[in-house]
Amino acid sequence: MNSKIVFRNISHAAEPTIFKDYGYKKEYDVIYIGSGGLSVYPLRMRFKKMFREHTHPSKWKTLIVGHPGGKLDKPQTKYTQPEFAKIINKAKIAVTCASKYKYFLGKYIEVPMCGTLLAADLPDEQHDFFRSYMCVLDTKWPDDLLKIQFYLDNDKEYQKKIDIGKKLMLDYTTDKYAERFLKIAKTYLEGK
Repeated sequence: MNSKIVFRNISHAAEPTIFKDYGYKKEYDVIYIGSGGLSVYPLRMRFKKMFREHTHPSKWKTLIVGHPGGKLDKPQTKYTQPEFAKIINKAKIAVTCASKYKYFLGKYIEVPMCGTLLAADLPDEQHDFFRSYMCVLDTKWPDDLLKIQFYLDNDKEYQKKIDIGKKLMLDYTTDKYAERFLKIAKTYLEGK
């Protein structure tokens, strides 16, 4: 066995039978998604406050949706994962954040898999990858609102991001996650 300690990162994945484009009509312009908590999700909480106080452009149809968590049978909110995915499908844009730790969280995969544009800050990795398919928010007001409005007003640019996101997420399914895990485990067990 290999005595050298090696760390490998296997990014999040999403189940493609749940997080997919259901073809629903877009009922919401912008939804806010994810768990709350100012100490961990400062940007997300600013958007949640904005949605509650209606300081966003009044013509936007919005919805606040908590994340159900990782368990299919015991959601952390009133939504199961399939219900959560279907709500995402009904939105043009989903707003969230990478947390104060700037992680590549599951929502960065789930949202584009659903055919919805992700609007969020960048995780501290792979900036070009994330910029290619999302509306990057940088926490400056009113710049972030203008960026979101840009994609609501420009169907061609919006659709370009959606198409790129769906294509890129083909490599972030649960099957691909398992393949990466098994490859890393095999390499370790073979002492390479």
